[in-house]
Amino acid sequence: MEEEHHYVEHIKFMSDCGYGYSQSEVVDMATEYAISLEKRDKDHPLTFKWFRGFMSRWPELRVLKARGLEIQQAKATTVQCVQRYYTELNSIFT
Repeated sequence: MEEEHHYVEHIKFMSDCGYGYSQSEVVDMATEYAISLEKRDKDHPLTFKWFRGFMSRWPELRVLKARGLEIQQAKATTVQCVQRYYTELNSIFT
């Protein structure tokens, strides 16, 4: 749960910056994360069944249609959001 919590926080942060991930991106990134944690190997990726369980464990996340994402992106594209994104990116690189 702790590792998933870190992943959820990343998804929420990126959403606040105006970037929403697709279902397949969430599964692919989670697979890469699980491999880096040595919980999975490349021959056994996570599936959409895992995604459904993940979404039920984290009800604060929600799936939006592309149109909804466009509206969210427009709302999140503020000077403060962009500055926050680059501040976070800088801390990651540092």
